[in-house]
Amino acid sequence: MTVTPDRLLRAAGVCAAAAGVLFVAVQIKHPTLDLTTMATTEMAVRSTAKAIMTVLALAGIAGMYLRQVRQIGVLGLAGWLLFSLGYLAMFGVEVVAGVVLPSLVDTAPGYVEDVLAAAVGGTPTGDIGAVQVLLTISGIGYVGGGLVFGIALSRAGVLARWAAALLAVGTVSTLALSALPESFNRPFAVPVGIALIGLGVSLWRDQRQPAAATAPPEVPAGAAGSPMTSQTTMERPARPGPGAPREWSVPVALVLLSAIPLVAGTLRVVQLAGGPELIPADGRFAGSPLPLVLHIAGAATYALVGTLQLVPRFRRRHRTWHRRAGRALTVAGLVVTGSALWMTLVYAQKPGTGDLLYVLRLVFGSAMAACLVLGFTAIRRRDIPAHRAWMIRAYAIGLAAGTQAFTEGVGGAVFGTGELRGDLAKGAAWVINLAVAEWVIRRPAGPRSRRRARDTGARAGRRTGPSVAPAGAPT
Repeated sequence: MTVTPDRLLRAAGVCAAAAGVLFVAVQIKHPTLDLTTMATTEMAVRSTAKAIMTVLALAGIAGMYLRQVRQIGVLGLAGWLLFSLGYLAMFGVEVVAGVVLPSLVDTAPGYVEDVLAAAVGGTPTGDIGAVQVLLTISGIGYVGGGLVFGIALSRAGVLARWAAALLAVGTVSTLALSALPESFNRPFAVPVGIALIGLGVSLWRDQRQPAAATAPPEVPAGAAGSPMTSQTTMERPARPGPGAPREWSVPVALVLLSAIPLVAGTLRVVQLAGGPELIPADGRFAGSPLPLVLHIAGAATYALVGTLQLVPRFRRRHRTWHRRAGRALTVAGLVVTGSALWMTLVYAQKPGTGDLLYVLRLVFGSAMAACLVLGFTAIRRRDIPAHRAWMIRAYAIGLAAGTQAFTEGVGGAVFGTGELRGDLAKGAAWVINLAVAEWVIRRPAGPRSRRRARDTGARAGRRTGPSVAPAGAPT
């Protein structure tokens, strides 16, 4: 068998997909990390599988980078290097966990407990030496490298964008684990495994495209369409069709971001209904759970269905659905804000939060309701730009609960924990979301949007002939 670049890239795709499968598989029924489990054969097998996974992932992400080295640019290079560094450190950690720690369970149990505490984000009581350095490098490389590399992959557009977005969101979401119980460590690893599978399959399929699909067809001499014309036609990059995934990358990322608070809220409702306690109990809701149930149901509708309103192609093709869904989402958004304000005013404050967060919740809850009302009144008077702007602002405020998982994680890691620091970290999420919303609202239309508007106007002119639109008419 001849070794060719195409075959190497296909092998890299297989490695990435296999790494993703292993990463998901080792999370299933993962035992709690303690002295008892570290000395078992099961943990040795899991640590070995994780070490193999890191090697496969290194080969896979190297192939992803080499496949699109020109399109991915400096950002992709930085992301690939940082992500690879994280996986190299992770390999070292797994070797320590599978080979070194089991032999120290009986002779140095305190050291093993300190390493396990540091591995899950805790603070060791003693000095664990170079293992702490490995854990730090692994965390920074995994989170930072995954975010940068995922963004670069999505921008390049060569491999599956949904998988690239999932990689970026999945790696960064692990920052929220510092504020969640240890039981969440395993589910938070699954999205990254799925992203590696998707990117690996995309790389493998990309390299299996037949060469004839890109080669210019043979044209008889003198026939219509000379070889030069045929070659020019074949080399012209194909324009995205109606099902192009580019417009869906942002909505998919928003769904994944909103999934963080929705999962936690759903687990809370299940707990109040008599189900298992998968998250720490909160007695504030036991006496009157209805506002919480309304809040979670409204937030799920508003966050998930609202993403479809942000896809221009879907919105243009389904205008009736867009209008009806918009009315339903306005009601759902008002339910969210009403229940949030009720819980803020009536329920006791959550332990560990202060008066600053109390005020911020009242301010931003009222602001979201005002944005929804202003957006609804704007569309009633056919002011589409104002409608779009107010609805984007309302959605940004509503999605802050997902962003807070990251701002709290980053804030806790950089500035430490405390009542005021926690309140400021949560408040930063609203500020960040609104800043992004204002950028989206005020950014100039790109060449594609202007070309689409010209094409739409030209088609309308051919159908109806020259006409003058009345002032203020929607376009």
